[in-house]
Amino acid sequence: MEQEHKKFWHKRWFKITAGVILFFFILAWFSDDSTPATSEPAPVQTTASAQPKPSDKVAVGEQGYINSPSPKAILANTKDGYKEIMQTYSANDMYGVQEFLLSGKGFAVAKGTKIQVVDTAVGARKVRVLDGEMTGQAGWIAMEWVSKNP
Repeated sequence: MEQEHKKFWHKRWFKITAGVILFFFILAWFSDDSTPATSEPAPVQTTASAQPKPSDKVAVGEQGYINSPSPKAILANTKDGYKEIMQTYSANDMYGVQEFLLSGKGFAVAKGTKIQVVDTAVGARKVRVLDGEMTGQAGWIAMEWVSKNP
């Protein structure tokens, strides 16, 4: 009997069902209650109009806020991780976003989270989270998603 029970966990249909349930659980966790869940991540803003005005830029040492186009913003732990998550966004790869978060390469914070800019790179900012459940964590995010006002 125990032999049959072990085989049950190894069946393909069980693994697929468990994966689908996990996908919807993660999707529900990252979706905001006030907006419907979508199967596609928000598009990456790359146009000139999406660039912050010089007066809106948050310099190293200054405090600001996460102002992402979606209710949750994903921050990468490293510069390489930032490049990876941006490629994933560009490809509209929702499974890739899940994989990125589950692998521990990054974390999510809510739009409007207070941050402090600690480093810069071309098109990106390294920020330290100053409020919420990720307080103290640092990560890389697109520079246009960092603003002086919430």
